Amino acid sequence: QRLLGIVTATSTGRDKLSVGGKSQPKPEWDFVSSLSQFYRYQVTTLDGVGTSNSDNSLDSDINSNGRYRGIDYDMRYQMDASYHAPFIGATKPTDLRLTTAYFELSAKGEGVSLRAGRQTYNSDGVLGRFDGVIMGYRYLPQWKLNVLYGYPVDLTVSNQPSSVRNFQGLSLNIGTLAQHWNLNVYGIQQMNEGLIDRTAIGGEAKYVADTYSTLTLLDYDVEYSELNTLLFVGNWRLKNQGTFSLTMDYRNSPPLTTSNALIGQTVTSLTQLLQTYSQDQVRQLARDRTARYSSVTISLDQPLNPTFQFNADATLSNLSAMPASGGVTATPDTGNELYASTQLTADNLFKRNEITIAGLRYASTGTATTNTATLSTRFPFKNKWRASPQLRIDQQARNDNTNITLQKLVLKLDYRRSRNWQWQFELGNEATETRGSVSTTHDTNNYIYGGYIFDF
Repeated sequence: QRLLGIVTATSTGRDKLSVGGKSQPKPEWDFVSSLSQFYRYQVTTLDGVGTSNSDNSLDSDINSNGRYRGIDYDMRYQMDASYHAPFIGATKPTDLRLTTAYFELSAKGEGVSLRAGRQTYNSDGVLGRFDGVIMGYRYLPQWKLNVLYGYPVDLTVSNQPSSVRNFQGLSLNIGTLAQHWNLNVYGIQQMNEGLIDRTAIGGEAKYVADTYSTLTLLDYDVEYSELNTLLFVGNWRLKNQGTFSLTMDYRNSPPLTTSNALIGQTVTSLTQLLQTYSQDQVRQLARDRTARYSSVTISLDQPLNPTFQFNADATLSNLSAMPASGGVTATPDTGNELYASTQLTADNLFKRNEITIAGLRYASTGTATTNTATLSTRFPFKNKWRASPQLRIDQQARNDNTNITLQKLVLKLDYRRSRNWQWQFELGNEATETRGSVSTTHDTNNYIYGGYIFDF
């Protein structure tokens, strides 16, 4: 103690501590990106036809995300793009798709937010992917007003947004109320070539409690005076750690818009269609090309013990008929269709970090009855490798007295070289036997699929 006193008495004193609270972390960007490329080569053999190269292509995908957390505001961006390059068939061009590309800014103290660019949105009456903006203003802690404007994007048709279709809408988010409720109401109008495509009002109500949660969604088309969507989803947590879910869905399929009148027509625009039909007739064609879909799904997810977990689900659905009109033939209703499946999952059944899944599926539709059995496992070996063999067998009996047996065997290999590099390989064989009243045919598909994922 004396020595310590002598040393400290002659040493230079420490700097005084700064006055104030905790130091703020320096704001900075966090980036997560991924690049992947996968090659697929497939050979198909058909009875009486021969062997042909049915696929020889390379798929490239890039995904990039960035987030900035500042003192006064946050920023974020996301970009996802894919490129499909086929090496066979002169009529198969390359396919470049920009699925997501948006920038988001949120001012914390002002309650203002903005998201602009290509994005997928399935709320506030928006029907999926679009190019546009969503502006939000939180003027009270539990109240947020949103303004939406954009151009729908259908990547199955074009990588470009529709220049003649656009929508504008308003929505109000309310919550959380009474510790459980979150509400949303909206109004939206979509135009196509100067015609009203759809005008709708609707909303969502979410209730979250300790043991259960519900979601109710409604969309009503004011222009057509028709209920477009009514959806209810409920989840209940059981005392034995299981989960029970109920989904009831009633909707137009596809969603009712004036653009539906173009389905099955040789023309590609409403302006061209109006050269043959009046506006009222076009609206009726849109109704005729819109079916009504209804379904009820129940599911159960139940852990049996630390090793086994059981789940099952059943769906009863119906798709209504569509009448003949405008040169388009009628489509009959599907009748009641039943889909049911069960699955048993086992963790560490044979070795550590191994997962085995066995499943049974049953489908009874208006055209066929199908039974499916699946068995798959995933296990590690040699440190960085994972193997996933899979087996699937289908037995289908069609109403035209045709019976089809499908056997599919797949072997997947996964090699994680490092935290950034991952390699995946897949070998597959699919054999189909079709037994008709006159003859029996055998078809096969063999393919290889492989590539890498690079995270940076």
